[in-house]
Amino acid sequence: MRNKILIIFALLVLIVILVFVFISLDYHKESKEGLAKITFNITDDNSTNFICEIADSSEEREKGLMFRENLLEDKGMLFVFEEATNTCFWMKNTLIPLDIIFIDENNSVVNIEEAIVQLNISDIELIRYCSESASKYVVEINKGLSGEYGIKKGTTVKIEYI
Repeated sequence: MRNKILIIFALLVLIVILVFVFISLDYHKESKEGLAKITFNITDDNSTNFICEIADSSEEREKGLMFRENLLEDKGMLFVFEEATNTCFWMKNTLIPLDIIFIDENNSVVNIEEAIVQLNISDIELIRYCSESASKYVVEINKGLSGEYGIKKGTTVKIEYI
């Protein structure tokens, strides 16, 4: 009888541990593979939104939008850095011309660079697109959309993880 109770107790402990492990894995998956809704507040009554994939590790930031053949108009990629820093991007293996929007830790656009596709050239020849001051976030969207929607230096940004 005592052995049955110990076995039942051990099984209950194992079930509780497994439940916590699965919850933890699911949470980690959502936070690493989730999306973000980026709202650019153009004026007090006018804003535009993009749903962005999140690149928040060095490996994800390095890969970015490489090898993608298209990007829907309302989509993009949000690069999240551990701390605000001056940063530069290039278009290595990137097949889509992009607007690169640098955003500071106060969620204000620092500057926007229009990046062109550069294929079959060496790393040394690639153009570097850099922030004018420390940036905590960078958003990449299709080239020209910033101008079309009125996104410019000083535009405030709201980032919601979804």
